[in-house]
Amino acid sequence: MTIAPAKKGLTVLTDPNPQLRKVSEDVSVEELQTDEMKKFLSELYKTMLDDDGIGIAAPQVGVAKRICFISDVGKNPRVLINPEIAWSSKTMISMQEGCLSVPNVFGPVTRPKAVHIKALDENGKKLKIKAKGWLSRVTQHEIDHLDGILFVDKADYLEKNNDEKQSLL
Repeated sequence: MTIAPAKKGLTVLTDPNPQLRKVSEDVSVEELQTDEMKKFLSELYKTMLDDDGIGIAAPQVGVAKRICFISDVGKNPRVLINPEIAWSSKTMISMQEGCLSVPNVFGPVTRPKAVHIKALDENGKKLKIKAKGWLSRVTQHEIDHLDGILFVDKADYLEKNNDEKQSLL
């Protein structure tokens, strides 16, 4: 990834902000080349780092574009532009999730154990990612944000924990 984090991040919106429920629009390759978009990607990346997130999506900062950052438990961060789930495993797994946009709320969400993703990188180059385990979960969680869906919509039940610093995702 060639994106360096900005000096300052953006403000993360929290539920019930209606911006979080908007379906995001695709990003054109031409738009990716603009200085404005490069600055936004850098700021979004910095926001994820500042908030100790392992993923973040553009709608979480009020931008309805199909852009998200994902990482494998904080390692190997990468940006996905216009991501799509091309394949999901039939094997499902339930794990605890949280979200920067729903602070101090957690709950188990059942998702496919593995997914294949098609997307573009920050330069508009096509990517194919085979994600399993935690990376699969993070990717699905962030793509949900791009579709206006929060983990609380899919959780089996929710727990509030004010002692936690922040979220899992």
